[in-house]
Amino acid sequence: MEEITEAFGYTIGQDQNGYLYSSMEEELKNMKRDEVRRKVAMIDSELRKYILKLREIQTMRKQEMIDFMLKFKDLNL
Repeated sequence: MEEITEAFGYTIGQDQNGYLYSSMEEELKNMKRDEVRRKVAMIDSELRKYILKLREIQTMRKQEMIDFMLKFKDLNL
């Protein structure tokens, strides 16, 4: 089995048949349904934070490009 990466403190990899696996699977199998729901909600919340941060960064980069183009335009006039 080849390790791919680590996310949220869990190892994510791929087995010899090409199927993805996570070290989280065994932990989830031993949890009660409510515990699993809480865990999924926590991970969902973390992912939403990352997505919002990425959108913020993309917006900043877009604004930086616009500012650069405006400055470059002013230099050519």
